[in-house]
Amino acid sequence: MVELKKRTIILFYVLVGLVLGVFLGLGTKDGGDAIILTNEEKDTRDELLKEFLDEQAYLQSRVVGLREQIDEAQKELESTSALFNLGRLEKLKGSIGLSEVRGPGLEILLNDSPFTKREGEMIVSEDLVQASDLRDIINLLNAGGAKAISVNNQRIVATTPISAVANAVLVNNSYVTPPFTIQAVGDTESMLRRLLNDSILDNLYERRKSFNIVFEIAARSMVTIPIFNGNLDTNYLNLVQ
Repeated sequence: MVELKKRTIILFYVLVGLVLGVFLGLGTKDGGDAIILTNEEKDTRDELLKEFLDEQAYLQSRVVGLREQIDEAQKELESTSALFNLGRLEKLKGSIGLSEVRGPGLEILLNDSPFTKREGEMIVSEDLVQASDLRDIINLLNAGGAKAISVNNQRIVATTPISAVANAVLVNNSYVTPPFTIQAVGDTESMLRRLLNDSILDNLYERRKSFNIVFEIAARSMVTIPIFNGNLDTNYLNLVQ
């Protein structure tokens, strides 16, 4: 009886051991299947990884390319800005007489009457070219679109004084003597139309007729206006940072 009881207990443990062994075997098999990939799944994974890496490489190359385009555009902008500033500077230099100007224009000759002299006791002012005559002509040239003007190679700028001391004429505070040659670069037809209007320069045309003052106008295909050689007033100049 006792021996039968022992056999029953031993058989019970054997059965429990077998059941546990089966469950442990199934658990190990299930875990192994969860991390093992098939060849098809491996190929899909590798293909997706390759596409991702290729896309990353393409995007990086695009970034590099865009940076190069931005750098080129910036350099071009700087170059264009420099050229624009240089052109603006040249234009400003021309407007204040610091650069030579060439182009089609007019040449005007003014001279005293051949029957008079600027020195002597008997002087008739109507026989002489006056500083006011020069100013009148220069004003008309500017109104006609002159880009640059000179009187006896004295460049006329906005601050140029044209004055008279007795019978002497001063341009840019320099003494000039007749004959006076006035040259202008600009719209030839516009300037000529104003100068030929005797109702504007009525006094000069009348003196040319009555006192033989020389007043001649000629169109030139090329006129050269020299650089201003006087003193520039810098009292109102501001330094631009």
